[in-house]
Amino acid sequence: MHTDLVGNLLHLQRLDELGAVVEEFRLVVDDRLGHAGQRVTALLDRFESTAFRLFEKHGIRLVGFWRTDVGDSDRLYYILAFDDPAARDRQWGAFQRDPEWIEAKRRTEADGPLLRRIVNRLWRPVPFGPTP
Repeated sequence: MHTDLVGNLLHLQRLDELGAVVEEFRLVVDDRLGHAGQRVTALLDRFESTAFRLFEKHGIRLVGFWRTDVGDSDRLYYILAFDDPAARDRQWGAFQRDPEWIEAKRRTEADGPLLRRIVNRLWRPVPFGPTP
């Protein structure tokens, strides 16, 4: 892992600063959007109590986490960063297979899924022009 990377990500003040970090380290950025419906509070609780800690355990770097303020209030946006596509596959797979995650998901979804839909996109910088 790049030693200065985590510090750079943790101190981002604006989303446009993400571009400089991505360009410097050639990261794979995973942009995720979760549609939670009526269970948004339970989903937020699960992120706070379990997912964020397990992201760190598996080397998944959380760049930012947002909830819609105006518009559809059931949407959560978060951006994850990985060193390269292989690291993303390895770390995300380890997170998904983690027994603590499996148990937390089973427990919190006893009354049904917390997410109605998740959309994710992988970003990578292009070799020309500014990054966002």
